[in-house]
This record gives sequence, C-alpha cells and structure tokens, in this order.
Amino acid sequence: MNDSAPKSARRGRRRLLLESLESRRLLAVASDLVTIRGQVTDSFIGGDFEDVALDLFRDDGDGVFEPDTDDVEVNMAMADPSGNYQFTGVTAGSYFVFQPAQTVNGRSLQQQISPLITVNSTQVAGQAFQTIDSFQTTQSVEDTVTDGTPVTSTQAAAEAIGGSRDLIVDKTQGGTGDIGTIEIGVNQAVSPNLLSFDANGFANGQRSVIWDGAGDDAATVDDDGLGAIDLTSGGSATGLRFVIGSVTSGTAVIRLYSDDGIAGSQTLVSQATLTIPALPTQPTSVEYIPFTDFQSVSGSGADLTQIGAIELDVSGGPDYDAIADLLGTVGPNIIVQNIDNAGEADLELTKTLITTEPTLNENVVFDVVVTNNGPDPATGIVVTDRIPTGIINTTGTTSTGTFTPGTGLWTIPSLAVGATATLRLTGQLDSLDPQTNVAEITSAEQLDADSPRDNNVLADDDQDAATVTATRVDLQLSKAVSDGQPNVGDEITFTLTLQNSSLDTATDATLSTATGILVEDRLPAGLTLVGNTPSAGTSFNTSTNRWSISSLDVGGLATLELVARVDQAGDFTNEAEVLAVTQRDRDSTPGNDLIDEDDQDEVLIQTPVADLSLTKTVSNESPTVGENVTFTITVDNEGPNDATGVQVQDRLPAGLTYISDVTSSGTYDSDTGLWIVGDVTAPNPGNPIPAMPTLQIIARVDSLGTKTNSATITASDQSDPDSTPGAGASTEDDTDSATLTPNAIDLQLTKTVTPTRPEPGDSITYTITLSNAESSAAIPITTATNIQVTDLLPAGLILQDAQVTDGTHVDATGTWTVDSLAAGASETLTLTAILDPGRSDLFASITNTAEVTQAAQFDPDSTPDNQDASEDDQASSIITPAQADLSLTKIVDNVNADVGENVTFTITARHDSGDPSGQFIVLDSLPTGLQFVEATASIGTYDETTGRWTVPELDADSGTAAPSFATLEIVATTLSRGTLTNSAEIIQATLPDPDSTPGNGLIGEDDQAEASLQAEQIDLELFKTVDNLTPRLGETIQYEIVVRNEGLDTATGVIVEENLPAGLTFIDATPTTGSFNSSSGLWTVG
Repeated sequence: MNDSAPKSARRGRRRLLLESLESRRLLAVASDLVTIRGQVTDSFIGGDFEDVALDLFRDDGDGVFEPDTDDVEVNMAMADPSGNYQFTGVTAGSYFVFQPAQTVNGRSLQQQISPLITVNSTQVAGQAFQTIDSFQTTQSVEDTVTDGTPVTSTQAAAEAIGGSRDLIVDKTQGGTGDIGTIEIGVNQAVSPNLLSFDANGFANGQRSVIWDGAGDDAATVDDDGLGAIDLTSGGSATGLRFVIGSVTSGTAVIRLYSDDGIAGSQTLVSQATLTIPALPTQPTSVEYIPFTDFQSVSGSGADLTQIGAIELDVSGGPDYDAIADLLGTVGPNIIVQNIDNAGEADLELTKTLITTEPTLNENVVFDVVVTNNGPDPATGIVVTDRIPTGIINTTGTTSTGTFTPGTGLWTIPSLAVGATATLRLTGQLDSLDPQTNVAEITSAEQLDADSPRDNNVLADDDQDAATVTATRVDLQLSKAVSDGQPNVGDEITFTLTLQNSSLDTATDATLSTATGILVEDRLPAGLTLVGNTPSAGTSFNTSTNRWSISSLDVGGLATLELVARVDQAGDFTNEAEVLAVTQRDRDSTPGNDLIDEDDQDEVLIQTPVADLSLTKTVSNESPTVGENVTFTITVDNEGPNDATGVQVQDRLPAGLTYISDVTSSGTYDSDTGLWIVGDVTAPNPGNPIPAMPTLQIIARVDSLGTKTNSATITASDQSDPDSTPGAGASTEDDTDSATLTPNAIDLQLTKTVTPTRPEPGDSITYTITLSNAESSAAIPITTATNIQVTDLLPAGLILQDAQVTDGTHVDATGTWTVDSLAAGASETLTLTAILDPGRSDLFASITNTAEVTQAAQFDPDSTPDNQDASEDDQASSIITPAQADLSLTKIVDNVNADVGENVTFTITARHDSGDPSGQFIVLDSLPTGLQFVEATASIGTYDETTGRWTVPELDADSGTAAPSFATLEIVATTLSRGTLTNSAEIIQATLPDPDSTPGNGLIGEDDQAEASLQAEQIDLELFKTVDNLTPRLGETIQYEIVVRNEGLDTATGVIVEENLPAGLTFIDATPTTGSFNSSSGLWTVG
C-alpha cells in the first residue's frame, strides 16, 4: 500500500541531526585504500623479470632511504611473468620501493631505489566509482498500525541507481493501545539530503530501502530491475562506502541480488551485515564494507559484476532512529612506480691501421680499442669487425674477451668505467682494390646515449674504420699505323706508345715506378719487318719481336716505331701487349691476351675492298588479294672503298604480277628481273652518309598463300669481305628477301527464328549473327570493313523493331551496316516482326533470307550480294504459321419428343490435326420452341444467355495435357410442336482452320453441326358410361370406356387403367383396338 493515505493520525516523532553534508563527506572511509603498483623493466634491452623480489619501506620522515637503520620494511612482492608487481593496503605516509641486487633468470640486476612516494589521508580513503543513492529527492513512508501489512512508497529519483527508490515499512510492535509509528524519510525538512529511519511510541518493525529500477511492485525485490550492473567497475571498486549513524547501536543489512532468470524468485543473493555504531556526540560513521564481506545467503550468491537489485534493512529495537547519507562503491587509489634496470655506459671505439704501403699478398695489421667512459660499468659487449673480402686468413689477439675470425665477433664480458680493451687484427691483403675495415660495437647491456647500438653509422663514436690499399702500377699501351689502307708493296709504320699513369683513379692514390717491362709486337703474316726505332733506354729484339724497358717512372712514356712492307692483299691485324712487369698492374694482367685491357692494343690495315650489303622490305606483309604492294631493295656499301659494276637480281614469284618500278640509280628489267645498279659510293670524310641506291617494285597480289621475293647482288668489281656476289647464300648480307602472307576475310551469317510456328499476330524474333572467322596458318583472317548485310522482311511480316550490337540498321531497306569486324569477332542483328493476321494465305510458309551484300575485303569462299544460298555469307529461316483443324458434331437424345418434354443435345468439338488450338468459342443458341434447362461442359464454360461455349484448348497430340475433344450437353424443354433444329458453330478460333472458317455460317464445313427433333402435341379425353345405373345383386352390367384424341398429332403408347371396385366381378372385355389385361386392369390402346 502507499503512504499517501496514513492508517491513523500522525504522532510526533524525533529525528537525528547531523553536521552539514559537505563536512561529513570529507570523513575518512578507510585508512588503507591505496595500491602502489608498477612494472620491472629494462627500457634498453628488455628481458624476463618474473620473480624479481621487491620491498616496500616506510620512510622515517627524512626523505632519505635508510633500509638498515630508520626506514622500516612494511611489505614485499614478487614480479609476475610480465614484470608487474603491487603493494596493496597502503596507509598514509611516505615510502620507497626497493629492488635489491639479485640474479633472476640468469641475469644480474643491480639494486634500484624508487623516488620517495607520499600517500596522504585523502588518498587512503579510496576513490568513488558508482553512487547508489545520494538521497536528494523528497520521499517518505509511515506505518501506524500493527496489521501485518507493509506500507510502501515508490519514487522516481535521478540520483538513485536505476532511477527509482522503493521504501517499505511494516509496524510489527507498538506501545499500549498500539500507539507509535515507524517511518522512513528522504530529504525531509529537518534532515535535507539524508535518509532517516524514525520510530516513536515504542514502535518497532521492518524498515527497508530497495533499489531495483522503476515500474515494479515496491514490496517485492525485482532481481533484474537494474539490468546487470558491475559494482566492481571492471575490478576497480573493492567495496561499498556507507555514511550512517545513530545515538544507539543498531544493525544494517545490505543485500545484493543477481538475476536468476526465474520471474518472481530471488535465488542468487549475497548479504553483509554492518553494526551501526552508537555515537551520541556525533551520530555518524563513514563505513567501508569490502565486497569480500558479502556472503551467499541463497544459491551461489550474487555476481558482483551483474547486480540486478540492492536492498538495505535497518533495525535496532523499539524507538530506534538512524540517519544515513551517500551510499556508493569505492576502490583503492592507484600509485604507479615502475622500476627500470637499464644502465648507461658511453662506449667508444677506435680503429688504427698499423701496416703502411703494403704490397699485394702481404699481411696487414689493425688495432681496435674500446673505452668505457661511464657512468656505469658495461657488460655483454659485442664488437663486430666487418672484415672486407680483400683481406683473408684473419686472426685476432685480444687484451680481454674472445675473437672469432669466422664471424668477426669480439665478445667482451665486462668493462669497468675508464677501462679499455684492445683487439689486434691481422690478415692477408688479397686485392688491389682499397679495403675498408669497419668495426662497431653492435651490442651491450647498457644504454649509450650518443651512439645507438648496431646502427652502422660511422659518425657515431662506437664505430670506426681504416682503409688499406696495395701499391700498384698502371701501364697503358697504344698502337697507331701510318696508313690503314695501303697498297700491296707499300711500307707502313707502326708506332707503339707505353705510359705509366701517375694516379689510381679509383682511390686518388699515387702509383709507383714500373720495372722489368717486356712488350711483344705480333706482326701478322703478309707483312715483313724492315726496320725499328726504340726510344732511348729501351731495346727491340727482331728475332723475338720483343721490346724491353728496364724502368718507367710514374707518368713516364716510352715509344717504338716498326716499319713493315705489305706483301699481299687482305685484312691484317697487328697486335702488341705487355708480357711482363715486376709490379701488379691495377687494371690489367700482363700476357693474358685480352684486347680489352689497356696493356694491349691492335691496329687493322686493309687492302681496298667494298663491303656491299642488300636489304629488302615490303610495304605490307599482310595484304589482301587484289591489293598492290611495294618491294624496296636498298644496296649499301660499308666500304671502305667505292664499289663499281654492281648488279642485283630480283624476279617476282608466282602469285605476284608486275605493275611498275622506280629506281634511284640504274635500270630494272621486269622480264629478266635484273637491276643494273652501277657505282655504289662508300662513306668518306667528305660524304660520310652517301646515298644508297634503291629499287621499288610495285606488284599486285593475285592469290592467297605465303610468297617470298628474294634479291641478291650478282656482280661487283671489288671483293666483298663477308660475301660472294652471285653465290645466293641467304646467310650472306648481299642477299635478302621479303615475305608476305596475303590475308582475307571470311564472313559468315547464321540466322535463327523463334517461334517457328507462330500464330497470326504473334511476335517473331529473327537473330542474325555476323561473324568473321578466326585466323589460321592456312588463311590469315584480317579485320573486315565497310560491311553491309541485307535482310528485308518478306510479305506477311510486319517489322516492329531492329536492334544491333554494332553498326546501324535502316528499316526501310533492311540494310545493316557494320564499319569493321575483327577476326574471330561477331555482331548480332535482332529483328522483331509480327505475323500479319490479315494476309491472304494464312497457311503458307514464309522464308526470310539475310545476305552479306557488301564488304571491302576479299572473301575466299563467298561473294557478297550474289544470292547464292550455298555460300556461308547467306542464311535463311523458315516459319510455318500454326493451324488447328477443329470440327463439331451434334446429336439429340430424342428425335420425337412431346411438347413439354426435356431433350438433351450433345455437341462434340474435336481437334483433328495441327498445333494446339488455343482458345475457341462455339455458338449454340437454342431456337424458338426450346427452353434452356441446364448445360454441362467437359471443359470450358457455357453461357446460356449468349449461347457461347468457351473451350480453353484442344490438342490432337495425346502426349500433352490438353484433351483432343470436348463435349457440351444442353438440356432443353420443348415448348411447341413441329420440327425444331438446333445448330452449333465455331465462331471464333485462335488459329486458322485449314478446311473451315469460323463464324461464316456454312453448314457444309466441319466446324458447324445441327440436330433436329419432331415435337408432337396430343389431347386425350376419356369417357365412361354404364348401361344400368341400378342393377340388382348378381345382375350383369356393362361399362363402356371411350378414349378420344382431340390433339393435332397422333398419340402413341396410350394405356388406360380400369380397376373394378370391390363388389364387382370381371366377366369379359371387348376393346375396339388394342388389348385388355384383366389381371392388371390395363388397356393397351397403342
């Protein structure tokens, strides 16, 4: 029930008074709601810090860490696998986190001391997370009668969790005469923003507050009313904060509910009990109730992360009063203090080359020195010496640590501050190229602020390099000849020049003096040595053709002139090479006979020759048949001399017809194929690019098939160094050919139509596909252009639409124009037409033909627009209009019916042949003298008003769903006498009928039938008389019965019944016609 109507008159009550809300909210809730946590790491090299031991020391107040004297160890922790640690339950004060020196997971850790951590009284009170209620919305409820019925109040309250608050009071005890009341009030005038519990007059009873959301029964806890609230706020909150007090001791019970999924039940409940302290001078207490104090009282207990309802009960005996404020969740304040084990050591490395000016294959020595400039000792040092490939067979000697030549790694376990370590590296110089040896500190367990490890930056002080270069010379030999094109018998002079370069261009290093030099000049056969002149200080041996130079300074030159006579014609190469030198040459090897090296050179002399070559091209390698092509023959003279008397043979092959020619020099005879060229100039300084004679032959392509036209130089007055005129060898450069493969198009048409048996007025679709065949080796197919296809619909078809995938269509002419069609491609023309229902011959087949009527290229197997149906550029489609041969028969069940008698007409419609009929209509209107009674159709419907029988479809083919015949029975009553004829006719059909016309009224056609009957009318009268109206018993009397027909027609089958009454005995009967049966009393008149 609600408190809006109190049970009895209100009585006075007393209330607890508290100090202002602001001051009460500053009271300490707890003294240890602080957690100091952090992570043990090494920010430089990382590592595994599981099981690192840490201690928490309380400072004695001087801010100095003194673990062995005044500071007290209050807690200890071990780091988890991620290096995380924490100290919980920390009270107000100042602290140090201390990591003692220890070895963990094989790694030595130095001691670490955190900065001073100060925890104040505010922090240890924890931090609030969720407010359950701050009691700001006014509400009250009172119970004045001990009747076992609680009084409830529900109030929407924005400050309350769930937005609503339920109050329940139930007075269970009163004073004498049941005096006294119990009450709960919220935000009352004497206790604003507070929750008050009041009792007077010795009253006692239940006083409860429930938070379970809005819209429920206030007297019942709804365990899912709050949904599923996480009171722990993801694990951050650890308990409830509750401000409550009283002048006398009492008890508060807080219950937490989770949804058990069963309506109306609460089976997942946990509760905690709080003793309300008696504080007469200041009746308030800020209480902290850890979540761990809540015990299960139903089922498995409430799930703190899914709370659906909260309940508060307060009790304390008769006249017990209490007052409360601010119920909510709290958790510890977190202070983060990480422990970093990264040390710092400024390591410096220097490298010095000890060996200067080494020769090739000599050992060289380097010194590598590492210095630790602090501030911390260095451990786990690794130096990587990147030994270049030109230094081999290395060894190393260290002052400390170990060196591995194969990897170049020097490992130094530790290096104190200010200490140095030295590696002496020795290796064999195996290359003439400069060799740079780089060493770098690539690893250490301490941070180096000015040089990151293993970054390969030479400017850093943990990396250094030294370069060593072997001493060398650079001899360069050049050779020249006085006349490169001498006549036979001429004397020519070869000049050899040997130079020792002064600078190694690769390293900018100065080279050394060369000694013990020997040069060989290999005079070829065909030349005879007739003299020599060596420069001063050198000598030439004519027996061995070797030139000796004992010494050649840096930058010095030596020369040798050899005079030789040309004894025969031809090409001659004279080579010279340095065979020996004491020093290593930086870029060449003496005596290896490599002309590309600069210690060897050669000159070429030639007697006069003309290097003629011929090229031939064709203007179009893939022409179409009937097209002209141009062959271009060009004669070139690479010299070195002019050529005279040049002739070229070029005869056209079969399949090509000569048209004309154009020559830039000489004349061409098309009959013999001989081109008299004449002179061909070679390049010379005055005319470096002389004009080359050309011949152009224009020919027509007459047939398909690959055709090769060859041309060859058949005569020249000069010798050719690489070909023989007239030899005709295709590998020589005085012969060339051009090949063409004529192409064609191969247009093909296909045509389809649907439907092939249309009905009059049906839409017909023709699909015409134009394709150009794929190219093949036998017939290369080219793109067809300027194509026209003609398809003009024949009579009986009405064009509705034309759609093309490419090109344009002219409806009036039926012309489809396609600009181009590639080999293997196809395009489509779709024509839509209507079968003319008004054409004169509805049954005649219609042939529609499409043909390629124009194309720009040659088609080998068809000729456009020749109306030859056998060619593949023409295609036809035939349609045969659909038809159905329908017929009717009709019978009547009684041909002689009496007027007023019912007769039945049976009309049978048959499908004799052809296509499925589609719907048709039979007209059967009863004539005058017959009155419609009923009709029964085997299929379709009959309308007695119009006399129309509509049949959906018949089909002569028994394999379809439609039947081959249908019947209609019409029952009618005869109304008048005489002959009555009933006709039936098919008046409308979907398809034409080959032997009848619907609705034309011709009885001779089989789509019309009739049946006749004779209706007769009679009027029978019966008269009966007796010869003695008053006979005596036993006397014979005679009855006379007369039957008379007053009608218009003869009556037949007449029977009269005569039944003598009781008291009369039959004796005899004499009929004038027919017969009388005395047993049955029936007179059969006839």
